[in-house]
Amino acid sequence: MSTLTLEQRPSSDLASSEVHVGRFMRPFRRYGKLFLTILVVLAVLGALALLVLPRSYTAEVRLIAGNPNRDATDLSDDDDSGTPQGQTSLPVLNALVIATGLQSTQTYAELIQETPVAQRVIDDLHLPIGAEALLGHIRVAPINDTPMLSLHASWSDPQTAAMIANDVASAFVQRERDLVAQQADAGISFIASQLPLAEAQVRQTNFAAASFMAAHHLTDATTQATEAATALDTLDQKIAQTQVDRRQAQAQLGAIQGELGTTPSMIPGQSVMAPNPVVEQLQQQLSTQEVQLADDSARFTSRYPAVVQLRHQIADLRARIAALPPTIAQSNMAEANEVAIQLKQQAAILQSQVSADAAAVQAMINQRRAMLPSFQQLPATTAILSVLQRRAKLAQDAYYAMLQKYDELTVAKSTALSDLTVTQPAAAQNAVPTPSLKLGIIAVALLALGTAFVVVLLLDVLDSRIADEHDVEQISDLPALGRVDDMAVPLVNGDESKRRLRIEAAHDEILDAMHFSGSSAPKTIAVLSPSQGDGKSTTAVNLALSLAERGGPVLVVDADLRRPAVHRLLRVAETPGLGDVLRRGRAVEDAIQRTGHPSIDALTCGSPVRDPVAALSSTQLRPLLNGLGQRYRYIIVDTSALGPVHDALEVARSVDASLLVICAGQTRTKQLARALDRLARANIGSLVGYVLNRAKTTNERLAYYARAS
Repeated sequence: MSTLTLEQRPSSDLASSEVHVGRFMRPFRRYGKLFLTILVVLAVLGALALLVLPRSYTAEVRLIAGNPNRDATDLSDDDDSGTPQGQTSLPVLNALVIATGLQSTQTYAELIQETPVAQRVIDDLHLPIGAEALLGHIRVAPINDTPMLSLHASWSDPQTAAMIANDVASAFVQRERDLVAQQADAGISFIASQLPLAEAQVRQTNFAAASFMAAHHLTDATTQATEAATALDTLDQKIAQTQVDRRQAQAQLGAIQGELGTTPSMIPGQSVMAPNPVVEQLQQQLSTQEVQLADDSARFTSRYPAVVQLRHQIADLRARIAALPPTIAQSNMAEANEVAIQLKQQAAILQSQVSADAAAVQAMINQRRAMLPSFQQLPATTAILSVLQRRAKLAQDAYYAMLQKYDELTVAKSTALSDLTVTQPAAAQNAVPTPSLKLGIIAVALLALGTAFVVVLLLDVLDSRIADEHDVEQISDLPALGRVDDMAVPLVNGDESKRRLRIEAAHDEILDAMHFSGSSAPKTIAVLSPSQGDGKSTTAVNLALSLAERGGPVLVVDADLRRPAVHRLLRVAETPGLGDVLRRGRAVEDAIQRTGHPSIDALTCGSPVRDPVAALSSTQLRPLLNGLGQRYRYIIVDTSALGPVHDALEVARSVDASLLVICAGQTRTKQLARALDRLARANIGSLVGYVLNRAKTTNERLAYYARAS
């Protein structure tokens, strides 16, 4: 009887298609229940964590910086009084107005996050937290390509978060106004202290002039005396006005110098990021090592020392790259505080004004000294009256000038301006919760799905058990003759409908794959397996039943003389059997037993033998099988496992064809590789393919079984 060559061993179309489709689904078929368990448990735990973890709410305020109604060019044009248009006589106010068009939104973002602003918010809202801690709940960021700021405040409830955001914006706007009001306060305090003295001086000088005129019965002075007195009065008035301006400038200069002491000259600016040069160097080394590894792997084996060393070096480089930041701060630029710059400029202007006023006063005093001799030539009474009138006029002019300055400073203080305007206040109903319940659920679902996928994937990689035909293909090109699904029960223990289903869906497929047709079909078939418990005995019996349905008679021979199982499956006696025939000289006709199937006989293992390998040698077994082949159309031989002993090799030498039963989920890759290696070393040419036993049932096959039932 001829055996099948490799060219005559076609694989099943169904098995081939299932291999390609099942490659991706294999981990889920093997660990589907574990995957669902991990997915459900992690999803439930994540949902509980979202409900239990404290949530915070973030409210947003939007502000715009600068005054859009003011043209920056107006600041450089002077009016008739010599004061630039758009400016006031107050240096701090002028500095803030000029800085409106100069300061960046990044500058405002830094200034808002200062301790005085946070402390004012704490005092306003009575928050149980420190200023530094509150700043950790506040985040200010410029909106790109706009003069706007986005201010976010986070708190455990939306109402407080909105209140904090609104109060931070209000506190900073008020702080800018306070800068202007502080300078106005300095001028008001000085003038308020001088007004009573000026008023008393007016009363005293008026009374002296009136008393002198009454005592000397003077009505009008001469024209010359009047002109001389008027010139002196005008000069004294200018001296007095200049001295008032100088004292006011000195007071304003003191206020500015006080502000400069608390105003930082530099503020943080934007950081410039650049690629990490160390990472780039390590990546170049990694590329070089990977190219070297690819070259060495093509020339040497994976265990070659140079290849192993390169893999360790590549792993070390990847670890070092992962531990380093991809970018670093190339420079952290600091910006000059425009408010401080403007204050310094105003201080310089005031210092110059004080010096100029002092020089002007001294010049006018010298001019007065030059005019005094000519005035003294006037009549004594006229001269005295002119002096008294001049003093009264000077005191009155100084008093009215102080009143006017007081009113101007009061208006400046009450109308102090700010360069920031709130465009969108925070509202509690618009506060964004963190973590977001919707995003949290999505994140938990993705995390649970990813974790479950990684776990089953790792288990599939670490598990060395054969799962499907794809695993067998990784070890050998042995053709797949068919698969026996795990859902089907053994034929010998099942009812008639399931028996037909199993025969049609599994064993007929195996028989068709082996090309049982005409004279080329093998008569004696050995059923092998890599390890004990793979299901070879059940497969042998079920294969015999399928052959019997096609037309017997069929003989089942139990050549597993160490752990026999055929007698239990066919429900016959264990003895007499093959051992009695081979070692005790018993006639084979007396050892063959009838089974419950009319077309199947059984030759069980029989009595134990001392040396099964010698008993099953081809010199004894082959003649026996050839003789039995005259009486039976097919002979199915069950053998012992290939792993521990050599019995199966002796049987495989004595038959026409052998098939290997591999148990999905039990047979390990090392056991299969060892079994195939032993068959190759023994030059066993009768192996025609393998049968995958207890394979996972696909949806198509389940539907097929249901229709067949």
